[in-house]
Parts: sequence; C-alpha cells; structure tokens
Amino acid sequence: MLNKMKISIEKVDQLNAIIQVDIKKEDYADQVDKALRTLRKKINLPGFRKGNIPMTIMIQRYGKSVIVEEVHKLLSEKLTSYIAENNLKIFGEPLACKTKKNIANWENPEDFTFFLDIAYIPEIEIEIDKSLTTTQYKIAPDEKIINDYIKNYQHKFGEYKEIDSVDTNHMVYGDFQQIDTSGQIVENGINVKDALIVPRYIQDESVKEKFLKLKKGDTIIFNPLQSIKNETELSHLFNIDKSKIKSLDSDFLFVITKITKFEPAEVDATLFEKIYGKNEIKDESEFREKIKQEVENNLVHESNYQFKIDLKKDILKKFPINLPEEFLKRWLLETSENKEKITEEVLEKEFPIFADNLKWSIILDVLAKKLDIKVSEEETTQEAIVYTRQQLYQYGLYQITDEQVAEYAQEILKNKNEINKIIERVRERKVIDKIKSMITIKDKKISLDSFNKLLEKKK
Repeated sequence: MLNKMKISIEKVDQLNAIIQVDIKKEDYADQVDKALRTLRKKINLPGFRKGNIPMTIMIQRYGKSVIVEEVHKLLSEKLTSYIAENNLKIFGEPLACKTKKNIANWENPEDFTFFLDIAYIPEIEIEIDKSLTTTQYKIAPDEKIINDYIKNYQHKFGEYKEIDSVDTNHMVYGDFQQIDTSGQIVENGINVKDALIVPRYIQDESVKEKFLKLKKGDTIIFNPLQSIKNETELSHLFNIDKSKIKSLDSDFLFVITKITKFEPAEVDATLFEKIYGKNEIKDESEFREKIKQEVENNLVHESNYQFKIDLKKDILKKFPINLPEEFLKRWLLETSENKEKITEEVLEKEFPIFADNLKWSIILDVLAKKLDIKVSEEETTQEAIVYTRQQLYQYGLYQITDEQVAEYAQEILKNKNEINKIIERVRERKVIDKIKSMITIKDKKISLDSFNKLLEKKK
C-alpha cells in the first residue's frame, strides 16, 4: 500500500519552490514485482520455458531497469495528483532541482528522495478603468486601394492566351536540339521538347534582340550557357542537375512551337461571376461598391489588429508582472521538441517576446474570470466556420457553399489542438471587446499610407 510516500514543498521565493518527494521501498515494491511477473511472460530465455524463468533470475537481469521505470512512473503520477489536489498554479511541469541532489541508489534500491524545481504563476490584481487610454485608428479607403484590389482580381483570374509574336515577358515554348560547329544535329546530343523560355531572362542582349523578332514556327541558334547564364534557370529549362550545366556550352537549335501572353481578366460579368457567383453583381458600379466594402472590412481588421497590439502593450505597461525567468528559460530549453534549433543564444533573443505573450496570457486568464467571460460551443463552431472560409478564400475558393464550409469546419473541430486555438481566439476577442467599453478610446482618422508608415515606425 502506498501509505509511506511523503511530498512537501520548500518555498525559495515568491515565484519559486522546491518539491521534495520521499518514496519508501514499500511504495513501489508491489508494482515492481507485478511488472517483473508480467515481463516474465514475454521473455524468451535459453534453458527456460517461456513464463517459467525464476524470479531470482528476472530480478538479477531486469530488476534495475524495472525499478527505475516503476519508481519514475510512481513519481510522475503522485506529483501530478499532488499538484492537482493542492491546486498549485505552476508553469509547465517540475524540473530536476538545480540546488539539491536526489538521494537514489539504483544498484541497491531502498528508499528514494527526489527534489524538483517548480515555478508559480504569479497572482495579480487588475483594475481596468477610464484611466487606460488607447488609440483606435480609422483607416479611410481611397480610389487607389480600390483600383489595386480590382487589379489583383484581374490578375488572379487572368489567363495565358496564344499569340504569334514574341515580347519580353511572353512565354516562348519550343524544342531544343544540340548542334555542332557545322550546324548539324549532334547524334545522341541533348534534346529537349516543350522547353519554356521567358526572353527577359536572356542576359545576352544580342540574343534577346533576335528573340524579340521571332514568331511561332521560327528558329534561332544560340548558346544557352553563354546567353542565359543563370544556372537555376538553365537547370529548369533543360531539366538537368546544376553539376551538368557546363554541358550546355554549345550551340542549340531552338524551334518555337507556341507563344503565350498573360492577359488580365476583363472587368465584366465573367469576372464578377468567378469572384462572387452567378447574378450577385450586375455591373461595374456594383462591383466597385462591393470591392469598397471588402476594403473597408479588411481595413477594420487591420485597425482592430493594431488596436489589440497597442492595448496589449498599454496593459502590460500599466500592470507589470514578474516572471520566474530562470526557470522558464530552463523549461523552454529542456522541454523543446527542437532542441537543436533553440540554443541559449536564440533563447536570449526570443525570450522577451515569449515573456510578453506569457504575461498577456496570464492577464487574459485573470480578466476572463473577473469579467465572467466564457466561450460557448456555438461560438466555437461559428469561429471555426469563419476561419475555414478565410482559409478557402486564400486558395481562391470563393464560390464554395455554406454547407461545404460547415463540413470543412467540422473536420477542424475534430482536432483538439485546433479547438483550443479557436477557443482562445474567441475568448481573447470577447475580453478585448469588454475592455473597450471600460477604457478611454481615442479615435484617429488616418490614410492607409500614413497607417503603414506608422506601423513601420512601431516595429
């Protein structure tokens, strides 16, 4: 029976403490015996029937490793229970103590004493009132932004069309054949079909000038290595490894089979339908108005995002929080999945950002509890739908139905990590919305250009 184990805490300072765990032999003996008997059923040892190895031999061969495993398992289980039962608000999980050495003799195991460092999440009091002032930027859309949006849509839904003559940015398709100094095709030489050349990448101006006079069906002889020079372009053009680029230092005959030119989509009913669906937009006037609404919505998003950043900075400044930095740095280094990437140098550089985000998380927890803010299942589902639609829009899937979006959202909600992210996002937004009604907000009208310049200064 586990009635001898003792756990106690020694306070180091306001944020740090040492947990001492005393484990008696009778605490782990039964589990070790059980584990050894279970293992005996699986072990094949010459000279013994499976499952009939004497326990003395099992202890001799496997006793130490089983004791190590069972004691650490017991330590972990009891620590977890103790922390939960005593409602200890700590960062991460306990780490091996830096100042005290464990008392553990694995060669002659009897009683054990383990020491572990823990760090408390600081308790804070926050009073939000009108004394806190933050600026909310009102970004005004202009014709240039609307025109830029339209041009982006035109480019997004544009297409390549076949033409007869070559220009700098045209896509020129053709077949390469290697030729010798007498102009004859090299037997078993380098031949490439349906190669693609964009004249602007030709660095030899004389060759480029000849290219720009060509038409579909014309031929040209040139040295690719001397004319294009860029190894990456040549590697793609001839589909060969860069190590073999020098083999292209020869004349080639190039026969043009197709020339295409990119043409942006016309601003017409076809474009309206591709973006918003059939019969949603009647004419260009409605289209521009719709674009204007999109711009305004995006600018509101930009403004709100910057407001959140500024509010976060203002609150962190008004309510400073002390963190157990040494413990947190150790915890990040020791528990990171990418230990090779997170060096002490990288940690020192990135830690201030991590610390601010951690402080903000603590503040959100306190405010959410104080303001009685909760996130319902319906809010989580709706946020998942909004997030899903945004993701689909990024891939140009504008005409997907609400039912399809809802189905994709349900797939996201099957992922526990995604659910937690969504809940945190909704909770943070609700806390900020509540804070807005409690503080002083200074509205400031600003052009997009001025807003962008302001952001550059704040970086």
